Amino acid sequence: TALNRALRLHPNSAQVLNAVGHVHCDANDPEPAIDYFQRALRLSPLDPLGYLFKGGFTLAYMLIGRFDEAMKWVDETLREKPGLTSALRWKASIYGHLGRTEEGRALVQELIAQRPGLTTRRFQRYLQNAQEITSIFIDGLRKAGLREE
Repeated sequence: TALNRALRLHPNSAQVLNAVGHVHCDANDPEPAIDYFQRALRLSPLDPLGYLFKGGFTLAYMLIGRFDEAMKWVDETLREKPGLTSALRWKASIYGHLGRTEEGRALVQELIAQRPGLTTRRFQRYLQNAQEITSIFIDGLRKAGLREE
C-alpha cells in the first residue's frame, strides 16, 4: 500500500507514523496504532500537528475500552488545540462511557449550541471511520445525552 511505501521511504517521519497509526485504528487494530503514535510523539514532541498524534491515542484507547486513558489524551489534544470540535465530541462520548453523565450532558449541550440539530443519527451518516469507532463514539454520545433524532 501507499502507506507501507511511505513508511519504507520515511521511517522517521512523524506524519507518516501518525497516518499509519490512524489506518490501524480504522482497521480496529489499536495496539500497533499506539506504538506508531508513541514513535511519532518521540520523534517530534513539539510538532505543530502533534494534536493529531494525541487524537490518535484517544481513538486507540477508546477502541480497547480504556476510557480513562482516552480522556487523558483527548485533554492533551484540547490543550494543544483548544476548542477543536472533533475533540470536544470525542470528550463528550468518553464522558458517557465513564458514566460522567452530568459533564457529558453539559458538553453535549455546548455542542448542540454550536450546531443546532445535532443528533446521533446525523453523526452516523457523516462519520467516515471504521464501524467499530463509529459504534463506540455514538454509544458514548447516547450515554452523554445526545438524542437520536
